[in-house]
Amino acid sequence: MARQRTIVIGSLVLLALLVAGGYIAYSDSLPRPGKNSMSLTGFSICISNCVKESPYVTGSVVVKATTPLVTLRLVINGTDEFQSNSARYGVGNYTVPFFANAENQSLPIIAGAPYLVTLVAIFQDNSTLSASTVVVAGSH
Repeated sequence: MARQRTIVIGSLVLLALLVAGGYIAYSDSLPRPGKNSMSLTGFSICISNCVKESPYVTGSVVVKATTPLVTLRLVINGTDEFQSNSARYGVGNYTVPFFANAENQSLPIIAGAPYLVTLVAIFQDNSTLSASTVVVAGSH
């Protein structure tokens, strides 16, 4: 019985909102307020015969953003390697192609060795997210 009352109260609130001239829009394709998310796909580390100077990191970052993405920071095995300003990305669902040279020469990248690749996203509201994947370094 309590469930029915909750549903009725919820329906009455919704009806009151609609009568008062308000509206509700919902879509699973839009990010929900306060819920940024990020995942990594197809990441690799090239150490020889690369299209750019090696070591070269490539992959795709899948983003759901409720505030604009400002910066992506690359961290390999806990070592900061690269930071890019990505202010051109706004809110919504999108995929960012990521490519960067590992700039910190204190971390040698060796063929066949596994590396923990982490991207840290910084959003316009100063919130941060990180996503990681394990990549085995190789040549292309």
